[in-house]
Amino acid sequence: MIFKVLPPQRPRLGARPVLSGFVLAAALLSTPAVAQTAATTAPSSETAGDAENKDAVEEVVVTARHRTEKAQDVPIPMTVLSGASLEAEGIHSVQELQQKLPSTNIIVNSPRMSSYAIRGIGASTIANEGLESATGLYVDGVYLGKTGMAISDLNDIDQVEVLRGPQGTLFGKNTTTGAFNFTTRKPTFTPEASAEITGGSYGDAEFRGAASGPISEDVLAGRLSVYRTEHEGYLDDPATGKHPNRRLREGVRTQLLGEPNDDLTLRLIAEYHRDNYPLGYAPTLYSLPPNATLYSKLAAMRAAGYNALPISSDPYSFSTTATHAGQDTNQRAISLQADWQLGKGYQLTSISAYRYWDFSPHNDSDFMNLNVITCCGMGDRDEQVTQEIRLASPKGEVVESTYGLYYFRQTQRAYIDSVYGNDPTLISIWLGVSQSVAARYYAGRETRIDSNLSTDSYAGFTQHDWHATDRLTLTAGVRETFEAKSIDLTRNLGGTSATLLDVQSVSKDLSAWSLGTNLAANYKLYDNFNLYSSYARGEKSGTLSNSPASGVALNADQLVVKPEKANDVEVGFKSQLLDRQVQFNGNLFYALIHDYQTNVTSIDPTTGVAGWRLANAPWLRSQGAELEANAQVTKKLKIALTGAYNDAEFRSFHSAPCPTEVSNASTKVCDYTGKSPMGVSRWNGNVSGYYTEHLRDDVDGYINASYTYRSGYAGSIDLSQYGHISGYGITNLTVGTKLNDGKVDLSLWARNLFNTHYYSAMGLTVAGAWFGYVGDPLTVGATARIHF
Repeated sequence: MIFKVLPPQRPRLGARPVLSGFVLAAALLSTPAVAQTAATTAPSSETAGDAENKDAVEEVVVTARHRTEKAQDVPIPMTVLSGASLEAEGIHSVQELQQKLPSTNIIVNSPRMSSYAIRGIGASTIANEGLESATGLYVDGVYLGKTGMAISDLNDIDQVEVLRGPQGTLFGKNTTTGAFNFTTRKPTFTPEASAEITGGSYGDAEFRGAASGPISEDVLAGRLSVYRTEHEGYLDDPATGKHPNRRLREGVRTQLLGEPNDDLTLRLIAEYHRDNYPLGYAPTLYSLPPNATLYSKLAAMRAAGYNALPISSDPYSFSTTATHAGQDTNQRAISLQADWQLGKGYQLTSISAYRYWDFSPHNDSDFMNLNVITCCGMGDRDEQVTQEIRLASPKGEVVESTYGLYYFRQTQRAYIDSVYGNDPTLISIWLGVSQSVAARYYAGRETRIDSNLSTDSYAGFTQHDWHATDRLTLTAGVRETFEAKSIDLTRNLGGTSATLLDVQSVSKDLSAWSLGTNLAANYKLYDNFNLYSSYARGEKSGTLSNSPASGVALNADQLVVKPEKANDVEVGFKSQLLDRQVQFNGNLFYALIHDYQTNVTSIDPTTGVAGWRLANAPWLRSQGAELEANAQVTKKLKIALTGAYNDAEFRSFHSAPCPTEVSNASTKVCDYTGKSPMGVSRWNGNVSGYYTEHLRDDVDGYINASYTYRSGYAGSIDLSQYGHISGYGITNLTVGTKLNDGKVDLSLWARNLFNTHYYSAMGLTVAGAWFGYVGDPLTVGATARIHF
């Protein structure tokens, strides 16, 4: 019996209509009749309030290529979100960012089990410390070695830049799909402050504040940013009456900005963040395949006299019986950036950073109120040190160059821990073994895997822009990387196996060189219409897995995972039309990934036991189209639109893990060639509008509305139909008023206005049943924001 209702399949549209439409749009836009409406030369100002046209779309300035330049002039598919726009829409977490980003899927099962996928590459619920992100994450120029390091509040953010495609020739760590570049607001020499208070459904209580100003006039300025958010959670636990997924987040960031002379700028940042779930982060029952044994085991426990509470078969009951004891994440960091003007326009930049991250779970792994498996989960303590040095040549020259050296050091102490309860009867029912076996091998016992991992990465990179003519710019970049990794792993089965050694240890070292390249051409067809194309080769380094296949003896060679290599081609345009009141960008992409890092099925040659382990799928292809538009329709109305079509599939994958519905003694390995990988929505898009109306002196009213759609996708690595997440659309609405020249902002808001039922991610199977993470229901609230 399946409790999840799968929607009827829509007719599958091929890529040809989308690509043809894209080419037609670009052709129409590039005709003189249309382009001449946008042929006015852009003004020197790069901010809003344009001197020539106050109704023009705001010009966005980025530093994605380590130079200050207009986003429209950068030959890279990218989306830029300002901190002000995030605040206006109430977006304060990285999970919510995907509502505004084309071709992006952000999965957060926990801070440790999180992934950032661009164009279907990199989506994963694989819990493995050896697995690096295919998408680079950077905060104020510092690379984050763990995806969970970005799971914090987006407080006092200046800008978020999302670049699509390999970015290794300019960014510190090589990646295969793109990069998130977060920049926080800098200290100012003019005093300023802001405070924000929010209250809403489910005990939502939030405070954010920032203050900045001079410490020593024209020499030293400081900034302090703080936040604390609490949420009671929208799940109910019938066993305790409490609310799992209750969340507390808090953090502080302090900064100093020093300008001792005209040639030197120093920026020191220290920060602390905590992400705490005192009752854990619990999933709910999503679907029940015909061969699932969850309900029969619960019935057997009741028949044996145990109070096994029923688990609702309604995936949207918002209830769970998982008696989680807690989940806590702490991180702290410090960084120092120095910018020297060396004379004749040359600039030398140094970024030195240290970051500490600790994830401590206390999970209930059986997802019910009885203590079969009482603890614990997969924890990790990560420390990283980074050093980057860049030299940039003068701007405005015929050739503009950037040279860089990069070092990354990471050490991790990780564990995988399971603790069984003391009742052999419960364990025998749950595991399907006799009571004597349960008493001898499982009751009160603990299994644990401890691993120490280290990474040393050294790289040199350079990129050059040759302005061949006033309209044509050619770009070439290269990156050479050497990485050395090691792992020491010990598995203690705690007496739970009659055939394997109780304690076994292995060690493995891995080192390799890799090369990344980038070639691009940018042609200014008209003053406000650019055409560009690019080819990039990126590589995600090989790694060592800390999660070996279960049921077989340890084998150090089975821990090795080969590098993931990407070849990416982009063709696109960036345009400003109708006297720059409309900004319209689009691009086509094609990426071919060799040795995509994912879980595979491994069969032990001695015992024939099949198990999952981290390894490589030979070939993965991703292709599609992306469009973005911004329009200042009138002085009062702004509209933004993003959309993407993504066709991703395995071109060769013959050793894939089989889903529960087909896995049996004779079917251990599946062929996923021609199938889409996990996390790929074929269609996704967002439309938003902001309307403002002057009400009376010093009082303006506004409405901010947005709608986001994402088509269905596979929610699990094994592509099970019972883990498939159906498509959904979310509507958000904010109505507010601004007083005192915009310094006071009072608003009422609704998230998921029509209470759409959806799941944001899949979790694990328990007794054959699928558990996942239900999306936020309708929430309403009010926010007061003041700027001093």
